[in-house]
Amino acid sequence: MSKTNKNVTVHYGGAQNVSVVFEKRCRHIKMCCQKKQSQKNNRKCYCKSSAIKKKKNRDKRRKTMEKKEIIVIRQETKQDRHELYHLIQTAFQTAKVADGDEQDFTVNLWNSENYIPELGLVAELNGKLIGHILLTRMYVIQEDGSKFESLLVAPLSVLLEYRDHGVGSALMKEGLRRGRELGYKAAFLCGDPEYYHRFGFKSIREFGLTNPEIPEPYAMGYELVPGALDQVTGVVKLT
Repeated sequence: MSKTNKNVTVHYGGAQNVSVVFEKRCRHIKMCCQKKQSQKNNRKCYCKSSAIKKKKNRDKRRKTMEKKEIIVIRQETKQDRHELYHLIQTAFQTAKVADGDEQDFTVNLWNSENYIPELGLVAELNGKLIGHILLTRMYVIQEDGSKFESLLVAPLSVLLEYRDHGVGSALMKEGLRRGRELGYKAAFLCGDPEYYHRFGFKSIREFGLTNPEIPEPYAMGYELVPGALDQVTGVVKLT
């Protein structure tokens, strides 16, 4: 992943690899296979390259033949919202964990005081939006009544046909990176533990935090700054 100005580009491999077996002209008659005794003199033949040379040729061919498209991760705009509404709705129809109203939840976040424009990101391929992530302001209500300001990651969505190509991972990593740069110290979400554990999210219970509305495995947190939640106690407000 490499940055282009404020955008992040991700190379997306499209074409299947093509391998070619090369043959090398052999000038030494003694290296040829199954030659007739009468044809030993002045005969030209071919023999297969060694396994090592064939592998080098395949690797070289793969690099030159593999088609690459560029996925751009950029900040969302108001002009994107109509398309994003349908993208989120479509993506969550095939999601493992979904409520069915994620698109309307997103609209409410866009219109709330917790919306942070810099932390709404889209993944775009050839002018088409294929993924989206939104991080908004939220709070942990501590036992003494004070608020610990954090980020809510919701929703993260990628169209079905573009999953398993690193689009969601790129959106998540870039969103967390930008959140850290803006000075936030922790992020929370509600989702599939099997998926979000790969980014370092873990149950809020492991941080000594609670949420009475969401089952324990699905409410997760992540420290953008190591140790940020060591002295934080209370209830995580995810809704």
